[in-house]
Amino acid sequence: MSAIINELSKIFSIKDLRKRIFFTIAIIAIYRLGDFIPTPGVNSAALSQFVKQSKDSLFGMFDLFVGGAFSQASIFSLGIMPYISSSIIIQLLTSIVPFFEKLKKEGAEGQKKINQYTRYGTLLFAGVQSMGLTTLLQNLHLPDGTPIVPNPGIAFQLLTILTMVCGTIFVMWLGEQITERGIGNGISLLIFIGIVARVPQDLLETLRLTQTDEINIISLAIFFVFYFLLIASIVFVTQGKRKIKVIYPGRTRGGYRVSKTEQYIPLSINIAGVIPIIFASSLLTFPQTIGMFLGDSEILTWINTVFGRGSIVNDLLYFVLIVFFTYFYTAIVFNPEDLANNIKKNGGYIPGWKPGKYTAEKIETILHRVTLPGSIFLGLVAVVPYHIYDALGIKTLTNIGGGTSILIMIGVALDTVMQLRNHLRMRHYELEFKQRSQRLGSAF
Repeated sequence: MSAIINELSKIFSIKDLRKRIFFTIAIIAIYRLGDFIPTPGVNSAALSQFVKQSKDSLFGMFDLFVGGAFSQASIFSLGIMPYISSSIIIQLLTSIVPFFEKLKKEGAEGQKKINQYTRYGTLLFAGVQSMGLTTLLQNLHLPDGTPIVPNPGIAFQLLTILTMVCGTIFVMWLGEQITERGIGNGISLLIFIGIVARVPQDLLETLRLTQTDEINIISLAIFFVFYFLLIASIVFVTQGKRKIKVIYPGRTRGGYRVSKTEQYIPLSINIAGVIPIIFASSLLTFPQTIGMFLGDSEILTWINTVFGRGSIVNDLLYFVLIVFFTYFYTAIVFNPEDLANNIKKNGGYIPGWKPGKYTAEKIETILHRVTLPGSIFLGLVAVVPYHIYDALGIKTLTNIGGGTSILIMIGVALDTVMQLRNHLRMRHYELEFKQRSQRLGSAF
């Protein structure tokens, strides 16, 4: 406990870091506040009841990623999903379209243009999804005949589309502000907050069902044991690395003799982090979007049955998409050829490997080997726990205890902690440099 308090005191003692943390908290508060502002013209109580009845369908997964905003008919009902869909398309284009490939190679300026195109794509996806969602809401009724939209019509459609599109754009802006001026990846952090926000509600519901003997206490104990083992295994695999030794021989630089040094290239088992899970989950909502746009309840029921959580089609697609995006995103963020060229340029070499192209090929081979078990692990963790909880009869905790939720929470938490440590490390180096400069100044 004292170690934790000591770390927190270090963090809050740095003015810039303290400002970033408070800024992030403020943005998160604004985001959560928006989740409780209802969309005009929607019976939010009826919609919440409908989503609760359909929690095992794609509606449940969609509502999970937007932090319950969809079930509350919030102005943030679409959440950040249109932005994620747009990011997937743009990143695919950077690998196959020469125009986007060129932008990617232009550095910071090219990245600005890519971000701009991603925003345009977000606007397009938000428009399409809001039209589909509006059509769906007007056609939805509870089993007793209660309509989700009491007064449907063109006025409701236009107002709802405008509200949801503006809500998505605002959420995207909030995420970008966290990334630029706060702590952590803003988009991932907002998804993280949406999942964590459901924890108290789901725990209370589980406690209520346990008291009424609808949930077996032994099953609940097995759930928590499995839950903590799952967390431990995810952290273990996420932190796993394959180290490659690099040797830099002694050389003279700037009139000074630099001695021989040994360094290591740490290749993570899961370089892509939580991105494959988010991308795969986003793509799985496409069939639902199509169903919503058609506005046919029978088609939507069929889509939710075939692609709902726990179905064979859903599990297979989810697993394959996670493996694909793990490899795809790893290829985007890690370039073995650039790494090999940098090692060669600095006079380094990897023992037993020829510098240059051969080194790049060997690094790529190792990268593929370590990525394979990492991607399979991600896929299994995203799919298997749901079936275990279903067998235990504990469905109230599938949202917060499911593999998808845990992977996102752990991945985002580790990434945020790493950024905090980097800020502390940079602060340490700045103070050390300042002290050395002062000592040199006093010596002269």
